[in-house]
Amino acid sequence: MKIKTSDADVWYWHELMEAFVLSGMKPKAYCDRHKIKYKDFTNKRYRILYKVKSNPKQYAIDTIIARKYMSSGQPARKFAKDNGVDFRILGRLVTHLGYLDIIERLKKEKHQPEETMNFIQAPSFQKIQPVEQEALEKKNDIELTISSGVKVIVSPEVSSEKLIKIIEFLKDL
Repeated sequence: MKIKTSDADVWYWHELMEAFVLSGMKPKAYCDRHKIKYKDFTNKRYRILYKVKSNPKQYAIDTIIARKYMSSGQPARKFAKDNGVDFRILGRLVTHLGYLDIIERLKKEKHQPEETMNFIQAPSFQKIQPVEQEALEKKNDIELTISSGVKVIVSPEVSSEKLIKIIEFLKDL
């Protein structure tokens, strides 16, 4: 089933629902304070949060049935009849799970590194006799060695963001 709203819209409402839950406010008061149409809010709230908290056991059962339907390829009315499920509830669950799938995909996309880092093997050079240089104080480098034998030495000038990206890259080797 295709959700008839954009990813950006789903993400907007997801973030709004998270802020609402954290606020501890009543829905109407939250909408009034943030100038949100109450009808739109309750509609999206139902689609995103559904009945997760009100009846967790039934929600777990319903979710399994809805996922089974989503992968079955059967017409909804036939599936509902064959499985003893109310057709309207099945539709609501599929919409809810569609929203959750979009939110989960967007969460993963937002946690991807913004830029990829490419590493190349640097050729080795013969050591050249250095011209007399001023003695520099050696700073502590970070040395990372992973089980496949790859060794990386990172200088202290590397930003923490780049260091995190290096570590994330190395964990996949």
